[in-house]
Amino acid sequence: HDADIMYNSAQINMNVAESLKNSTTKIFYSSSACIYPEENQLDETNPNCAENSAFPANPDSEYGWEKLFSERLYLSYARNHVEVWGTGNQTRSFLYIEECLEGISRLMQSEVQVPINIGSAEMISINDLTRMVIDISGKKSIYY
Repeated sequence: HDADIMYNSAQINMNVAESLKNSTTKIFYSSSACIYPEENQLDETNPNCAENSAFPANPDSEYGWEKLFSERLYLSYARNHVEVWGTGNQTRSFLYIEECLEGISRLMQSEVQVPINIGSAEMISINDLTRMVIDISGKKSIYY
């Protein structure tokens, strides 16, 4: 039941990380020796399970991949919430949810079987997006 285990465990960890992102609460995340490359664990009496041996990654199971993903998830949340990186002049393509759902529906009904980008040709800078969100919220910002 690899897919079920990965889905449930990832969902749990994403929900926990999201709920704690603006909190000062410390958490303990119990990972697994399964995150270490399979070849590091071949010697049953002396496995190489040092943190610096986790990469390049090659866990021996999907469970190990999910645990490794969750480790990175928690590190990312601890590092990232919430700030705009760079100058803010970098641009991205955004879609209305209706457009996204329509694109997904059309893609699922097509013969396409490779990853494909469902996006817009219209680009907006992160600074402009931030200004729009602040204007819509009616809040004031010391930056804009």
